[in-house]
Amino acid sequence: MSSVVLLIYGQEAMKGIFERVLRDCVTIFSPDPGETASLVRKFSPDVVFVDMRFPQKSGVELLMEVLNEDPFIPVIGLTLYPNIPEAVEFIKKGGFDYLSVPFEPYTLRKLVTSAIKTGRNRAVPTAVTRFDRIVGRSRAIKQLKEKISKIAKTEATVLIVGETGVGKELTAKSIHESSHRSSGPFVVVDCAAIPSTLVESELFGAEKGAYTGAQATRKGLIEIAHGGTLFLDEIGELEMSAQSKLLRFLEEKTIRRVGGTKSIKVDARVIAATNKNLRDLVKKNKFREDLYYRLKTVVIHIPRLSERREDIPLLAHHFFSYFQKLYNRYDLKGFTEEAIEFLVNYDWKGNVRELRNCVEQAVILGEGPFLGLDAIREFIDSVEDAELDFQEDVPEDFSEYLNRRNRIIRELDRRFYSKLLEKYRGNISEISRKVGLSRKTLYQKLQEMGLK
Repeated sequence: MSSVVLLIYGQEAMKGIFERVLRDCVTIFSPDPGETASLVRKFSPDVVFVDMRFPQKSGVELLMEVLNEDPFIPVIGLTLYPNIPEAVEFIKKGGFDYLSVPFEPYTLRKLVTSAIKTGRNRAVPTAVTRFDRIVGRSRAIKQLKEKISKIAKTEATVLIVGETGVGKELTAKSIHESSHRSSGPFVVVDCAAIPSTLVESELFGAEKGAYTGAQATRKGLIEIAHGGTLFLDEIGELEMSAQSKLLRFLEEKTIRRVGGTKSIKVDARVIAATNKNLRDLVKKNKFREDLYYRLKTVVIHIPRLSERREDIPLLAHHFFSYFQKLYNRYDLKGFTEEAIEFLVNYDWKGNVRELRNCVEQAVILGEGPFLGLDAIREFIDSVEDAELDFQEDVPEDFSEYLNRRNRIIRELDRRFYSKLLEKYRGNISEISRKVGLSRKTLYQKLQEMGLK
């Protein structure tokens, strides 16, 4: 992940020096000390440099503004006129270091590396935790990490609720990796993707000869999770018949394979997740009430990305760094401030997952050195086109009408079959039965749409 350096300095020439020396970092520059607090909130920098001699505010005042926003950020004073009393006061008030200008490039690089390492160590709880992949410094994310730390020490069943794309599986995995079960398996079950005819055998396993085609005894996913954690994603989609058996497992920690007669002891912690309101499903008799209360021993609610916008710059830089390495786009240096501002203000309906996809496309297609608003808008426009918005004016020209109609149908087809492939895990036979097409025709259709 590219580190973010915030530079609050009176002369813009310093920005160019920082960008040349700190090539692996993203430098955010402002000559206005009045923007310090807002820029810290907006970009969540890893280290902040402040000019010690602004006419409006002293370096110490700027230091206190930064630490009020985030006490873990290292702050370094920059000055053309160094003096010992000023340096002593700055360090006493919580400053990380005090650097005189001009400086050697090596000195700046070494200082930044040390500051970032120290800042991250300060921010990590003393207990052993594995939260590296949960990116964010908002109050909501800090509370989430604290909750994970407490929950991981227990064996409690956990229910994670939140919209699609907020990071429910990531949260479940963090609980697993922070627990004493971290060396055991982490088994993910997508309840929405298992065909109704296979739910029980997938979850609980099957004995040889239990049904046509069962030529050998097979362990179910619950049994495979023995010694570790079972993550039941989209639990609201689980078949009612399987719900009663799952409840029995939660209460007795035993299972019985399909076609089997003996109970098998399984030691697996259960974490479930849903983007639906299970209480409403209970009222509609689509979800067992006793299972609902058994699952919600501990509930974690993950907020929408729009509820923690201050994390968006950090997430964007995190994804940028990942895809920069993945696609070898070292000609790119980061985002323009205009692009970051747009990302922060955009309403991400797909939450973190949509933001990730946006950054990935921008890195693949964008022109450097900094990704601007055009790179971001290209993704946003394609998504909004795919929303099939019929509120736009109906074209009068017949050929334009046909083009738009065909585009909408193609996009709807692509999304429909993509969802089927995901739900049935690429099982062509199952999909062909659902849509009433032969396997050959279905293959051709998928190839035309670029789906594998």
